[in-house]
Amino acid sequence: MGDDTLIAFFANADAVAQRIQEWNEYRLKQEIAAKERTIDIQVEKASDAKANKLAAHKLEKIQAWNEAQLERQKLRQKRFEQFKGLVFWLGGWVGSGRSGIFFFISAVLISATATAVAIINLPTFLSCPNSKSLCIN
Repeated sequence: MGDDTLIAFFANADAVAQRIQEWNEYRLKQEIAAKERTIDIQVEKASDAKANKLAAHKLEKIQAWNEAQLERQKLRQKRFEQFKGLVFWLGGWVGSGRSGIFFFISAVLISATATAVAIINLPTFLSCPNSKSLCIN
């Protein structure tokens, strides 16, 4: 009976050791899975943080570009207003007093000169330099 008791004891001890080993392996797998999940979450957080950082940087660039476009538009508008004021001032100066008379007389003289040159050259345009042409008939 002593041998049977020892055999039963060792069989039970082996079964208990087997269960303990299975339980330890299960717990180890659980810990590994938990650490993998923790690592995955940390990686995801890091990638989210990096994506957020890149998005924020891109947003800053877009905002700076928009501000630069607004500044350019304001500068263009300011230049246009200055040009418009200069044109109106020049028009007022040309249309008033002696300067207006000077520009009017200059325009009349230029027109008269252009007309005289055209009239002087008109016979040259109409003449036929070739004696065998049809315009001599």
